[in-house]
Amino acid sequence: MGSTPTDKLRYITEFNDRWGKRRYYFRYHGQKFKLQGKPNSAEFMAAYARYLALVESGELGRNNLIFINGTIGWVIEKYLAHDQGLLKHSASTQRNYRLFCDIIKREIGQFKIADLTPVAVRAMRDSINVKHRTSVADLCVTIVSTLWQFAIEHQRLPLGHNPAKGIYKLHTKKRITKRWSQEIIDKFDAAATPPLRLALYLLLYTGQRECDVITMQWDHIRDGMICVKQRKTGEVVWIAIDPALQPALDATPRINEYILNSKRGRPFASSNGLSRAIRPTLKEIGINDHSGHGLRVSAACALKEAGCSDDLVAAITGHTNMKTLRIYLKEVDRQQMAREAGAKRAAARVAR
Repeated sequence: MGSTPTDKLRYITEFNDRWGKRRYYFRYHGQKFKLQGKPNSAEFMAAYARYLALVESGELGRNNLIFINGTIGWVIEKYLAHDQGLLKHSASTQRNYRLFCDIIKREIGQFKIADLTPVAVRAMRDSINVKHRTSVADLCVTIVSTLWQFAIEHQRLPLGHNPAKGIYKLHTKKRITKRWSQEIIDKFDAAATPPLRLALYLLLYTGQRECDVITMQWDHIRDGMICVKQRKTGEVVWIAIDPALQPALDATPRINEYILNSKRGRPFASSNGLSRAIRPTLKEIGINDHSGHGLRVSAACALKEAGCSDDLVAAITGHTNMKTLRIYLKEVDRQQMAREAGAKRAAARVAR
C-alpha cells in the first residue's frame, strides 16, 4: 500500500505532544476522535474509514465519544461519578459543573491529560471565550485545574505540575452585589405585592439566599426561631425571628406547607423564579442595578452595624467562606475604622 499523506485525508488534524510524539485525530464539528497508529497503517486507516462512514451516515456526534483511559474526557467521567469529585458539591453546583465539564469535553476531551500544557489550557480558554462568556472560559480553566488534582489524588495518575495554575483570567470586571439602602427598602415595601413584601422581609431579616427562602416551611419555625438547612453549603442555621418579620408572618395565610408562595399561590420552583419576580418591582421604583441577593448583604451589614462580630454574622448568614462575608462587610468595616480613627485624632488633639 502506498503512502497516504494526512493532508490528503479529510477531517484529519495532527500535532506534536510534549515529548515530540506525533498525534493524529479525526476532527468533526469541533470534536476530536483519537486515531491509533500511524498514517497508512492498517489500524489507522480502519479507524479513519469507520469515522468517515459515520460522518456520511450522519451518525457521528457527541454520543459516539468514547474516552479511553487517561484522556481528559475519561477523567471528567470519573470525576462526575466520584463522591470526592462532583458528588461532594450541592445540587446547584453539580448542575453548573456538569455544563462546564461538557464544554471542556467538547474542546479537549479526547486529549491525554498527561499531554496538557499551559499553552493548551490557554488555547482551550480562548476557544471557549469565542463561543461563551468570558467568565465561562475562566471557570473552565478552574475546573481543569480541579480535574488535574482529582486525577492525581483519586485516579493515581503520575502527573506533574498543574498546567492550569497561574493562567491569566480574561474576566477582570467583578460583579459587586449592591446593598439595598433603607430608601430602596422602603420604596420596594410600598410598591410590592403581599407575596413580594413577605419575600423582602424574609430575605432582609433572615439574611438567607433566595434559594433558601423559597424552601422555608411553617414547621421550620419553633420557639421563636426558624431553622434553615442551606442548599448551597448544607449548613444548618437557627435564626431568631426579628420583631419586624413576625407581623408579616402572622398576616400570611397558610395555603400550604411553604411560607413563601408566588402570586399564583404556589411555591417558587427555583431561586431564579423569585429573582425574576423581584426585578419588575425594582424597575418600577427606578432601580436597575440591584438584585434580591443584595438583601443578604443588607442583612449582614445591619448585623455588623449592630455590633456583631464577623463570627456572629456568619452564625446567622451561614457563611463558611469568611472571605466572601468580609467582602459584604468591607464598607461597614471601613466606616467603623474611619470613625475610630477620627475619635482617636480628636482625643489626641484635646490631650495636647
